[in-house]
Amino acid sequence: METARVIYARRSVRKFKTDPIPLDQVEFLLDAAQQAPSWMNSQSPRYFVINNRELIDKLADESCQGRRSLNILKTAPCAIFVCALPGNCGKGAATRDGKIPEWFMFDSALAVENLCLAATDRGIGSLIIGGYDPDIARKVIGIPDEMIPVCLIALGYPDEDPVAPPRLSKKDVVRVNGPAEAWK
Repeated sequence: METARVIYARRSVRKFKTDPIPLDQVEFLLDAAQQAPSWMNSQSPRYFVINNRELIDKLADESCQGRRSLNILKTAPCAIFVCALPGNCGKGAATRDGKIPEWFMFDSALAVENLCLAATDRGIGSLIIGGYDPDIARKVIGIPDEMIPVCLIALGYPDEDPVAPPRLSKKDVVRVNGPAEAWK
């Protein structure tokens, strides 16, 4: 699939078939995620693959309680919990107040988007989930303390064909040569 077609075809899938995703396909998605650029090649994102039905259900039941993501995650045959190991990520980019920006979040987002686009290319649906309790998820999966939870990604073969939501026009989001001149 061409890059532009994949970008325009990617949708947030909230209903999945029960068919498992073969491990070689999951590995392909992880390889794509690892190709994302990162601050000074720090490669801070870390990935925890969960393809055990009982563990996915436990993660959903305990960390997504009372959230819409609970039922979505429970239909996914695979989930990837993305964390970051901040380390050197962002060093040298201190702000005026001397704080180091949380650049690892940007690096993680680049990797997550690569993963989701690669999934689309392979006919696999994805949903980036932020509606979960990171402390509970950390305990359920056994994430080390030095890692920072970023997001969950539900993966599976789509059991729906979501329509693209409307996007704002360029004149609403783009400015040329400063704030006064809108995109035409």
